[in-house]
Amino acid sequence: MATATQFVWGGFLLLHFLGAKAAQSDPFPRVGRSRLEVPYSWAGVIGNSLIAGLYFVTRTVGVPLFGPEAGEVEAWDVFGLVTPWS
Repeated sequence: MATATQFVWGGFLLLHFLGAKAAQSDPFPRVGRSRLEVPYSWAGVIGNSLIAGLYFVTRTVGVPLFGPEAGEVEAWDVFGLVTPWS
C-alpha cells in the first residue's frame, strides 16, 4: 500500500512540475497556487517520514503488536538503510 501511495504521490509531483514548466512559456499564466498544493505536499512529507520512522522502530525495538513474529527486532542491512532516503 505504501509503495502504491508513493508512486501516485510522485506522479502528481511530476505532473505539477511539468505543468509549471509549461506555464513558463504561456503568455497568459495562471496566478496563485492550487488550494490542495500545500496540504498535498505536507501529506507526502509526513507519510514518507512515518515510513522511515517505522523502519527505525522495527530495527531497534521491534513491532510488538503485529504479525506472527511480534516483538522480534529485524536486522539492519545496507539496502534497507538506503531505500527510505531515496
